[in-house]
Amino acid sequence: MEVMSSSRVVCLFFPIFTYLFISAFTTARSDELFHYCAPNASFVKNGTYQANLNHLLSNLSSDIQKGSGFYNVSYGQNNNKVNAIALCRGDVGAEICRSCITNSTKELKKECPTQKAAIVWHDECMLRYSNRSIFGKMRTEPYECMANNENASDTNQFYQGVTTLLDDLRSRAASGGTRLKFAIGLGNVSHSVTVYALVQCTPDLSKAECSNCLSNVTALIPQCSQGRKGGRILTPSCNFRYEQYLFYNTTANVKPISISLPPASPPSISPAPSISLAPASPPSLAPASSPSLSPPSPPSPPLPPATSPAPASPAPPPPPPPQSPSPNSPPTPEAPPPASTATRKGMMRSRLQILIAVVGSLFSFQYLGF
Repeated sequence: MEVMSSSRVVCLFFPIFTYLFISAFTTARSDELFHYCAPNASFVKNGTYQANLNHLLSNLSSDIQKGSGFYNVSYGQNNNKVNAIALCRGDVGAEICRSCITNSTKELKKECPTQKAAIVWHDECMLRYSNRSIFGKMRTEPYECMANNENASDTNQFYQGVTTLLDDLRSRAASGGTRLKFAIGLGNVSHSVTVYALVQCTPDLSKAECSNCLSNVTALIPQCSQGRKGGRILTPSCNFRYEQYLFYNTTANVKPISISLPPASPPSISPAPSISLAPASPPSLAPASSPSLSPPSPPSPPLPPATSPAPASPAPPPPPPPQSPSPNSPPTPEAPPPASTATRKGMMRSRLQILIAVVGSLFSFQYLGF
């Protein structure tokens, strides 16, 4: 019995859980991103303008079933004329588009009950209406910035990669036709980081207007989502989004393009000043001059004994040192080296001895009678 009771409880609540799960998923996909109600223009409740507005919005669902995801319709006359634009994202199917526009009409009626102009953005669509002419006119206000909560690892390199990818997609979307101006793509910011991006304009804009609109809004990245892993900006005429994960539908008729992003510029580092080093020259060494050695003077001859009357012969002069002859000047005779003191004394002694001997001989001759 207990088992049967448990089975009955599961069978009873399973459909409820399934319904709640599906409802939660559907609601999450149609959550509103942003809405704006024009403050300066309002209509009288239950008046002609409100009747025309309700009629126009109720017919949008049936028009969506026919088409391409873009609708610009008008209804009414003069001051009670209502103009509306509905734009679905270029990569979503007709059923998702229809559901998104239906939810948007309900939200605007609730959030802007008496305003003649209003706009609402969802992830898959945008709905806008006004009492003024809005077809073929570029508008970038009001706008809404949204950013990913996580920071990018390399801010400068990531921003360079994002802007390069968005610039390429901008030119592709602007070149679209009158039914679709939309582009998706990806690029590798680094070896490990891939950026996915989406850009779109309302197809009633010209090529130049679409390009200018996207250029204006991408220029707001530094103040809206600089340094974050993802971001988006929503305006009445164009929008873009980028993330580090795949968020668009790759099975849509519009195929994503893949581009090669330029590598990040390395930080500018001034090179160290180059110093030209000349090879070290060996020190100039003058050859050592060999000392000029004069040959030693010959030893002085021994002094003769004092009793020897024979005079001592003078010592021969030492030979002159060798001298290289000069080819231009005749050789000059060298002066004999001065006699040593001992030699001079010996010579004087010998001369005295000779003089004494001569004087003694003269006395002897005088004594003998000569």
